[in-house]
Amino acid sequence: MGNCEHRIHEKFATTLNRLRSMHPVDCRAVPASMMSSIHRLGLILAMLTLVLASSTAPARPIDDAVQLLQTLDSKILRVDYEETPLVDILDDMTERSGISIVADWNALDAIFVDPDDWVTVRSGSMTIAAVLDSICAQLGDEFDRPVIEATDGQVLMTSPTGAGKCAVLMAYDIRDLINDDASIQRLHDAQPDVPDDVLDDDPLIDDGKGEAIDDMPDEADDESAAEAAEPERELTPAIRLMELLAYHIDPEAWVEFGGSQAKISERDGVLLVTAPPSIHRDFADALRQLRRFQPSMVETTVVIVDVPAAEARRLVRRPPPSNRAWLNALLDVDGAELVWQGSLLSGLGDTARCDTNDTDGHHASVEMNWTNDTTSGRLSGALHLRFEEPGEQQRELKTTLVVPTGDNAVLLTLPGARSETTERRVLVLSESK
Repeated sequence: MGNCEHRIHEKFATTLNRLRSMHPVDCRAVPASMMSSIHRLGLILAMLTLVLASSTAPARPIDDAVQLLQTLDSKILRVDYEETPLVDILDDMTERSGISIVADWNALDAIFVDPDDWVTVRSGSMTIAAVLDSICAQLGDEFDRPVIEATDGQVLMTSPTGAGKCAVLMAYDIRDLINDDASIQRLHDAQPDVPDDVLDDDPLIDDGKGEAIDDMPDEADDESAAEAAEPERELTPAIRLMELLAYHIDPEAWVEFGGSQAKISERDGVLLVTAPPSIHRDFADALRQLRRFQPSMVETTVVIVDVPAAEARRLVRRPPPSNRAWLNALLDVDGAELVWQGSLLSGLGDTARCDTNDTDGHHASVEMNWTNDTTSGRLSGALHLRFEEPGEQQRELKTTLVVPTGDNAVLLTLPGARSETTERRVLVLSESK
């Protein structure tokens, strides 16, 4: 078996393992009702064979490539290049940054970029990624400019077509995201419409009298009529999400949109993406952000603090920017005293309970139930807090919190538990997961 065939088999087996992990099946008995699913899987595998066979790039750890691209986004490099040949700039940046930055000169030659092209870049404080972007913006033309990828432990400057040679196949499980059809529908509908003239491929000519004449043969007319009679493809939640991601993540790169760098397909809530590392980085980041705003669980931290009344009012007027800042600001107030703290983790729609007795004789009981309003995209949390300390009657707080998804902080007052100078405040921190 040749090296190329060996690599294809390795990638094929890896993809099968990923699919199995997402769709476990007991192979000892296969009901007849599953035969259609098995047939569809066979079609997927046939497609994968073609994709993998057409790829000559060796298997590489995608995580290493993405990490290298992230290093470019964070590492600062001061440069001062005045009409300097491109090849000299890349060599100098490699030496000074400690990161191997190379060029695919054959691919760049196709977009008329040469090693001797002069480039001017001056930066007082820019990331390496920003410096490279500035260089690429001065090369090529408005249709084809160099792009930056990561492959085999190196940063690669290449052409858009050349970036396709760095493509890696990855499977993404999106079944948790497509459960919320309403949110995906709203995001999909927010995309700008594609102009009709882009979608109209009919060859029309002018007959010289200002009228358009269809020059297609009768057979083509019949075929077009038959296609028009076919039902439109159903826009399932998975397809809407797939189109949404491709629209926002380098839309010109996707084969489905006329590009040459990346391919995407969907089956049963799993996306198969063949793309360069830079697209995988953005793709995974977009999924993380979507999951953050479509949570399946919420972690709630309840903190009871005695705080001077004036300081409590000041915090309400000028709230800190984050959950951690809220907690720190509350505890850092002169005269503030932490009374009790507890955390709960619950799934949406489930009630989480926390019941504790501490060494100081405090008894606290908290119930929390979060639900997600898919229409508004906000979380609604029903809180029931009971707190008792030695020598005092039990204090109770029942309320409903309405907050955006993500990290949030709400400052409440525990009824009946205040003095002339202090207030007993309840800080509720929520973190979507």
